[in-house]
Amino acid sequence: MFLPGDHSVLIGCKNGSLQIASLDSATIVETVQGHDENQSVWTMCMTPDRQSFLSGGSDKKIQFWTFELKDEKEMNSKK
Repeated sequence: MFLPGDHSVLIGCKNGSLQIASLDSATIVETVQGHDENQSVWTMCMTPDRQSFLSGGSDKKIQFWTFELKDEKEMNSKK
């Protein structure tokens, strides 16, 4: 799923994690455990205002997420 700004995508994984990948650098820039470990993320849906999204998985949970903007310095300090 494309994220606001269209430079990143959100990936739902079979291990329950959500990953943000940069399309510019072709790297994973963030990983969070979104659903129970070893439970697949099945679906993701952006809200109409593009400020948040929902994810659903095989753990039978729906998670609500809001975006947090990070500046370039914060992103580079994680490397």
